[in-house]
Amino acid sequence: MLKKYIQLMLIVLIVLTLTACGIDGGGDLKPSATIQSGLNIGNKDDYKHIFKDNDILEISITIDPAYLEEMYAYPDGYEYYSATVKVNDQEIKNTGIRIMGNTDLDGGDESAYRYSYRLKFDKFVKGQTIDGLDELVLSNVSRDPSYMREFLLCEAFEKVELVAPLATYATVTINDNLVGFYVAIESVDDSFLKRNFGNNKGNLYKSNEQATLVDHNSLSLMEQKNGSDETKEDLQLLIDTLNSMPLGEKGDIENIMHVDSVLKYIAVNTVMGNYDSYIGASATNYYLYNVNNKLYMVPWDFNLSFGAQKKDNGVSVATPVDSPVYRADITERPLVYKILSVEEYYNKYLEYVDICKNFLQDFENRVNEIDSIISDYIKNDPSSFYSYENYLANIGKSEENTAGIIAITEYASIRRDFLG
Repeated sequence: MLKKYIQLMLIVLIVLTLTACGIDGGGDLKPSATIQSGLNIGNKDDYKHIFKDNDILEISITIDPAYLEEMYAYPDGYEYYSATVKVNDQEIKNTGIRIMGNTDLDGGDESAYRYSYRLKFDKFVKGQTIDGLDELVLSNVSRDPSYMREFLLCEAFEKVELVAPLATYATVTINDNLVGFYVAIESVDDSFLKRNFGNNKGNLYKSNEQATLVDHNSLSLMEQKNGSDETKEDLQLLIDTLNSMPLGEKGDIENIMHVDSVLKYIAVNTVMGNYDSYIGASATNYYLYNVNNKLYMVPWDFNLSFGAQKKDNGVSVATPVDSPVYRADITERPLVYKILSVEEYYNKYLEYVDICKNFLQDFENRVNEIDSIISDYIKNDPSSFYSYENYLANIGKSEENTAGIIAITEYASIRRDFLG
């Protein structure tokens, strides 16, 4: 309690200092009349260029100090505040910003306000985007001394051609104060759906913890994010289809589920040790999108991959691919249990496992390439949860690993050897 009180007082002092300096806020909570509804900042057709892996984004956020103080005082409030956001040389006024994810920060005074943030460019101005992108997540990498877990998982999903978010790196400043070095991730929202599926008209569901799909109790754990049909009949049909699906037989699963997306999801997550997912104890961190009356599985949230979960520290490297669940009963994960029991599906799944194994073959070289781009930024990160020495240890360049999280390169090496 004393620590949190001290952190809050530090935040208040920072905000008061910014106010005294006369920093201009991002405007009122309502959008400015000078911004046209539907404005596409940049006027480009494709925002994928934002996520170049060899370019570091510069994201500058300007927000009314009173809003900033309130946001930090109530980090669990899920309230959006209006701010002006500049991404490199493109400025987007009346952007919605809120704190997201784990708000219990344990990084010391320097990390007192190093939260993850969600930037919603169209929150206050309908249709406003940056080159077509409507939402961006800024991840504070709170459980990843390597800064690479989310980034590399996005690349792995790309290798198996599963629809997944784009990612890059960014320096983040708020009211001219450098907050830190972040991973910037495409949010699963309208622009994501349009980029990958050609439309955003279908039902989109986001899982909460224990959304196992074992029975209808999972319906309340699947939050509907998009779509006009709020009956959840498609989810009910999926659950019923899984329950009636004979072990080893397809049943009617292909009529309701894009099975290939499930196979790819399982393969990447198990090979890369990402068990804060459907195949782990929490049974979460996935989306289901209804496209052409079939549900497509979309992955989300990869910062605990490569053994970064608490109490893992490398234990999960011995998870076999023929039973790809960790700290869970496989029968309680019907998307795994029932689908992989079908020989045709299992053989296709093994093909995706092989692609992932090939991804691990050149893993250390890829880590070194990324290190050459981001190392100096991490060295100068003012609010990192980990020391620069811990970063080096977690990418295999030092043996002094005191972070309590297995090095990403060590996990990949052991996993590679285990899978053969």
